[in-house]
Amino acid sequence: MPPLLKEKIESRQDSPSTEFVIRKWLVILGSLFNREVTPFLIGSWCELLAHLSPAQAEQGCRKVAQSWTFSHFPTPGAVLAQFSNAHEKGFRLESENEWEKLLSWISNNFFPDTGIRKGAPRLTPQVEHAARAAGGFRFLESCTRDQLVWAKKNFLTALANIHEADGVKDLIGESEAKKILATMSSKAALELKP
Repeated sequence: MPPLLKEKIESRQDSPSTEFVIRKWLVILGSLFNREVTPFLIGSWCELLAHLSPAQAEQGCRKVAQSWTFSHFPTPGAVLAQFSNAHEKGFRLESENEWEKLLSWISNNFFPDTGIRKGAPRLTPQVEHAARAAGGFRFLESCTRDQLVWAKKNFLTALANIHEADGVKDLIGESEAKKILATMSSKAALELKP
């Protein structure tokens, strides 16, 4: 084989396009499910999965081929579902991590008699909101283990609600709210002076 032709083939194998990966897996899935792979099937899969990188297409199609238990041929949605499941699992793991960080923050920065210590690192507005939904800092600092289980459930639910609402971009923390109220109060007081 001429060196130039060999180089083209090897470079193509090293970095396949998303379409190439989809075509390859359609042939594999077609043979597994005894389904004819038509140009329309190829075109529709390529169009619906075009936004995936080649690595994502490879990973998603491989997982579908390994885990698909239905007798009918899988759809592009089955491939995309692999990524939404991964995203949700990642979010749950991140939320669990936020819960552990909150408990650590409370033990280091919240005292029942004086409240939040000066100089304590700020929590994100989302975590502050979820902590209030779980009962608040005072409750979380002193609750029993049984109560902590339910508080965690409430915390995770509140974070999930915020996540579903796309992060609630206008959510502000308590300290930010106090600053806004102080500014508004001082402006109102200035306007009332004769």
